[in-house]
Amino acid sequence: MILFIIYLILVFIINNFLKKLNLLTSYSGSNHQKFANEAVTLSGGIFIFIPFLFIFFEFNLIFVICTSLLFLLGLLSDTNILDKPKLRLALQFIILTYFVLSLKIEVFPTRIDFIDNNFQNTYLSYFFTLFCLLILINGSNFIDGLNGLLLGYLILILFFIIKLDMASYIYTNNLKFNYFIFLLLFILVLNFLNLLFLGDSGSYSISFIVGYFLIIIYKDRKS
Repeated sequence: MILFIIYLILVFIINNFLKKLNLLTSYSGSNHQKFANEAVTLSGGIFIFIPFLFIFFEFNLIFVICTSLLFLLGLLSDTNILDKPKLRLALQFIILTYFVLSLKIEVFPTRIDFIDNNFQNTYLSYFFTLFCLLILINGSNFIDGLNGLLLGYLILILFFIIKLDMASYIYTNNLKFNYFIFLLLFILVLNFLNLLFLGDSGSYSISFIVGYFLIIIYKDRKS
């Protein structure tokens, strides 16, 4: 608990430090973002990703690797090193294809007869899952920058996941996941105060994390 409080204090201090050094800051944001008239740091993703590694490193290596790659992809976008949307989308596609096919992730059956009849025993079910994850990640990125909208939405989903004990990993690691929720709430407060935004690194990674656990829930309930 003490280490967690210290980390929250460090988040606030480091964020102000980044702002003073004009690192990871934006005055106007991307086309989909609404910023204040002052510089806002795109550091939320970094502060979420660091504890994510400590919480989930023992869970699933492929999941952690793919989350890390999506985080790095978003960070390259935030720093304008990778400023081509089509290239980012192509790289997302490659990362998610590896993830889905490696772990054989399926959102199936959908209970829509037409889709299920065509997806059964084919690779189409994997591509459908890939499509869903792409929509989730890029849709989440689109609403980042509207204060609290993205984080508020994802926090609510994670909160109900924990309360309903719908995923086996969350059930057995409830305390760790509670700390993760509290961290997101703290980041949400800083977001409301225009002190930081998630940036592409944050929106890519946190939406992917939530999406994966929703898939786990779906598989648990299906079985």
